[in-house]
Order: sequence, then structure tokens, then C-alpha cells
Amino acid sequence: MIGKQNHNIAAGIRLSLRDEDFLVTHVEKDIVEAEGISVLVKGMRFTFDLNLEDFDVITPESTQLVADVSNGYRKSKLFIETVLRNSSFYSEGIEIANKAAIRPSNYQFTPTIKALSLPKPRILIADGVGLGKTIQVGIFLTEMIRR
Repeated sequence: MIGKQNHNIAAGIRLSLRDEDFLVTHVEKDIVEAEGISVLVKGMRFTFDLNLEDFDVITPESTQLVADVSNGYRKSKLFIETVLRNSSFYSEGIEIANKAAIRPSNYQFTPTIKALSLPKPRILIADGVGLGKTIQVGIFLTEMIRR
């Protein structure tokens, strides 16, 4: 049935249409903005008019759970790590660089925090000798790679 009437679609709902799965990000009347979550359309953004589409709402009740029988749940851990590494990450603060095997001082995080607040993060570090410019660059690069 094309264009199911009385759509009860909200942001966060998963839809299956055009043989792919999508996560709804914004709804305005019958126009839906969605991000692809299946392999072919993963990470791509789409806009659909639900009056013109044949779609199904994917409910949590219809999800089939599959047990991970690998040694030490290896497959599940690899899947979770892959999802985390491939996901976009935005934050105003330091998220990962403070977990490095270094002993940074608080002032060494300041250039990175200031740079991350800019539309195009860049820094020029011109501190005196021995104040940790290499550590500051490492903090900045680590955060940029994470993002």
C-alpha cells in the first residue's frame, strides 16, 4: 500500500523502504528526513515523501536476536568497536586525549579546546622550550582523528 494514511512517524523510528533501512531524523507533515543504516545507504541522508513511498515501520518487537557463540564474545566486541570507530563524534571538550599514556598539565589542553570551538580547527603553538608543545600537538591530533 503506497502512502499509508495517518502516519505516526517521529524522529528516531526506523523505516524499511526501497529495500533498505533508514533512521528517521526529522519529520515535517509527510516529508521525512532519514539517514541510511543498511549497508548500501549507510551514513547517507535522504528525504522521502511518505505519500509516495511504500514503507514499513521496523519495531523493536520484530527484531530477531542472535546469540554470539564466539570465544569471549569476540564478534560482538568487534562489531561494537567498529560501530564506535565509524560513528561521527562531536563534543566541546577533550574526550580521548586525556586517556593517553602521558602526564599532561591542564594548560596543555587549552589550545585544543579553543581550536575545537572554531569552524575549521587549526592551532599554532609557540610556547617556550620544555612546555610540552609535542604533547599539545598530540592532544590536538588525537581529538581530530577521533572526530
